[in-house]
Amino acid sequence: MSAYKEAFHAWQRKYFGDLLTWTKGNVNEVSRMCGVPRFTLYNHFKRAGINPKEFKKNGTVDRTAKP
Repeated sequence: MSAYKEAFHAWQRKYFGDLLTWTKGNVNEVSRMCGVPRFTLYNHFKRAGINPKEFKKNGTVDRTAKP
């Protein structure tokens, strides 16, 4: 993976992870906040290795792990 893609995925994990933490895993709320359809968010989550259900359980996850 290129350095750009790695940096972008790290940014995505941080950005979406922070939003999911703030909303306690509520993807609908993140969708409204970002102005992005849920389907698109789930695609981003998949590429970045984010499982929104993990945020509902404990409110936070280890975002330093690579997908």
